[in-house]
Amino acid sequence: MEIGNDSGPAPEGPSGRDYSVGVTGLVSRTFSLWMRRLGSYILIVGIISVLMSAVSFVVLYLFYGPAAFVLVDLIFSDPLGLLLLIIDYTGITDILLFVIVITLSIVTMLVGAIVGGGAIKFALQDYGNPGAGDVSSALSYGASRAVTLIVTQLLQGLVIAIPLLPGLGIMIVSAVAFDPMDPSTWTSIAAGGIILLVGALITLYLLVRLIPSIAVVVAEEDRSAVGAIKRAYQITGGAFWHTLGGVIILAIAIFVVALVLATIVGAVTFMSAALTLVGSLIISLLISPLNYIFQAVLYRDLESRAKQEEADWW
Repeated sequence: MEIGNDSGPAPEGPSGRDYSVGVTGLVSRTFSLWMRRLGSYILIVGIISVLMSAVSFVVLYLFYGPAAFVLVDLIFSDPLGLLLLIIDYTGITDILLFVIVITLSIVTMLVGAIVGGGAIKFALQDYGNPGAGDVSSALSYGASRAVTLIVTQLLQGLVIAIPLLPGLGIMIVSAVAFDPMDPSTWTSIAAGGIILLVGALITLYLLVRLIPSIAVVVAEEDRSAVGAIKRAYQITGGAFWHTLGGVIILAIAIFVVALVLATIVGAVTFMSAALTLVGSLIISLLISPLNYIFQAVLYRDLESRAKQEEADWW
């Protein structure tokens, strides 16, 4: 895992540039891109996401009144969560509520795919070519790849979840047939726990290896969902710790920035609940684009590394 190498891109050849950086470089370039076009990122990600959340809340409030504050948590923005909600529909006994939640989840998922794809596309265009790209074309491109992005997210979630199933299955069966006086029950629970732990480690490994999947869909127009998963796994080969390190440092950096912003905003809004809500929205608007920008930076980094390895091999 490289820590240094934060220098600017160096020529890779007549047809490309070298975007490979160290772990800290992944994060520093993410924040550089964020600051350079902050207004555009807020427009692409923040405002649209907030508006979608507001629409969902208003729809639920019109039908269920103040209960909307709780019911809004039933809305999923990821395909796997929506699939599980449909499978386990017994959790919602109100048919009208079920239809509303499913509809809002689908719309939210589509909007999320467009926004995410647009933000990554915008970052890819701006990275290495300051000022390139515009909001409308980025969102239009995100819309054109929305279905593939959603399918990729679903496949990614399923692949990551598979290693957890054996351990969870054993634990569930053991819990149903639990008998505190039967030693075999405790043995089964212990075995299930160990298998679940191993599955969790495999899941973490796959999660890191597949992080670039969404960026691959955006950057490579001819990639299908399955192709994007394979490509992500390919370019993260030999870069597991590099990728994981970047994710961890980014999370720490976002936490620190959010904490600073919360302190500043809180000092102004602490006297009013309404102002506190507005302050929280402002922080969300500022922070939310960072993960998408990071995916673009990480993709360029891993792509450059993969090309360099291919060149060295030949």
